[in-house]
This record gives sequence, C-alpha cells and structure tokens, in this order.
Amino acid sequence: MFIGSIASVGIVVKESCSLSSEVKSVIEDFLKTNNMRITDCDSADVIVTIGGDGTFLEGLRKAMFAQNKLYIGINTGTLGFLTRIEYIYLEEVLNFFVNPSKAIIASMQVLELKIVYSDGTMQKEYAMNEFFIGGNQHSSIKFKQIYDDKPLQEVRANGIVISSEFGSTGWYRSLQGSLILKKGLIGSVLVCPIENRLCPAFSREVISEEVKIKILETYGKPLLLMNDNREVVTQNKRIDSLEIKYAPLGLPILSVKKYDRIEQIIEKVYK
Repeated sequence: MFIGSIASVGIVVKESCSLSSEVKSVIEDFLKTNNMRITDCDSADVIVTIGGDGTFLEGLRKAMFAQNKLYIGINTGTLGFLTRIEYIYLEEVLNFFVNPSKAIIASMQVLELKIVYSDGTMQKEYAMNEFFIGGNQHSSIKFKQIYDDKPLQEVRANGIVISSEFGSTGWYRSLQGSLILKKGLIGSVLVCPIENRLCPAFSREVISEEVKIKILETYGKPLLLMNDNREVVTQNKRIDSLEIKYAPLGLPILSVKKYDRIEQIIEKVYK
C-alpha cells in the first residue's frame, strides 16, 4: 500500500509521441526544481506513465506490479481505460507531488497467476487485462477447469483467455465475450476457451472469482502463457496446473476527478 512519501519518481514515456515528450520534460523540470530524484521504476516511489494504455502496462511491468508504489497514468493519445488523467490536467499532477495528502487515490485490481510445476515448485505472474493459456505453434491443449476443488468441465481448444473487467473491453470482447458493466460483477474473472474441439455444446463463458486449470495434454508442444499480450517466461519444467484470481491488494492509482468506468466504456465501445 502506498504510504504517501515521495522521494523518487520513475517515468515511462511513449517516445514516438512528441506531446508525450513535451509532458515528460515539464515533469522532469518540476521534479528537479523540487529536489525529487528521477530513477528507475523498480526503485521509485511513484511511477508516471505518459502515453496510452500500452505505456501504462509497460510501467507496471518495469515496476513488477509492486503494490507499495503509486501509479500515475497521463493520457496523451486516444481514450484509455488505464491512463485516467488527460494531459490537460498536468498542473494537478504537479500539485500532487508537493501536496500528496489531498490526492484522490483509487485502487485498481490486477490478476494474479500462480503456475504450479510438476515438481511442486511455483511461480507468480501478474496482468491487468488478461492471461492467455494455449498451445504453442498453433497447436491445441487439453485441460480441465476446476472450481471449488471440483472438476467443472474438460476442454480441448487452441487456448483459453482469462480476463479481468478491464480486459473484457478488448481481446475478450473480440472473442464474443461479454462486457462487465455492473459494479457488482467487478472482481469476477471471465473465462473463454478458443475454438473448442472436445465439446461443441461447451459454454464459451464462465464468470467466477477464481479459476484453476489442470493441464492434461499439450500434444508434444510447449505450453504458451501470455500476460497482456506478452509471453510469460516459464521454467523448463512441465506445468501441472494454473490458478488465476485477483491479487489480494490493488494497485494505488492517482485520479484528478471521480473515475466513471461506465462513461469510458460508452465513449470507447459504443460511440
């Protein structure tokens, strides 16, 4: 949990955007004037991203999804879900650095993936939008979905997408999955197999607070795992199962006004 002390700031910027570079220069000058260090994301108290949602995700990765940092997403592109602050509110961001006690700080949930290897060792990874579990080199996998320690369904497919509510507007939606709109459903994990080959009547969509996948067969090809469209580097061992849920603590995110997710969905998806 971010405790409000700011001594150092990490900045991630979309270099190809001239506006992003200009905003970065203004922030750097301000921080230097106020004796704040600009440092790498892994050692910074605050992470500032300048660009779009892709730049914000890059900042999360560089900070390794640390929950004791504050994240500030400044949007200099098209409408984004993760970059909550438009660059026209830059002055309010600068005011935050000298007076953080009056900031509006929200909590953003992230997905947590626990990889369990056949020898019992484990590995954790994180994602904001979705995890993909599938066959490598266009192959298929056979897996069993388990809920509450009970086998729910067995599927052979090209892969499975496990999505957060933020991811429900992107790749998941392109697979004909549903959007999560109601606040009561936020915190659910969406599951959507791709090109199911074992059970044609299989329901494409399951809404659950956590997901456990037992890997049954990869048909001679290595298992492919991706988080937010980046390949996850795994150990050179057989993967027995995967467990996906929301991380216990959310990431602290700076806002300059009350965040309205429904308004953003209407603007981005339906207009």
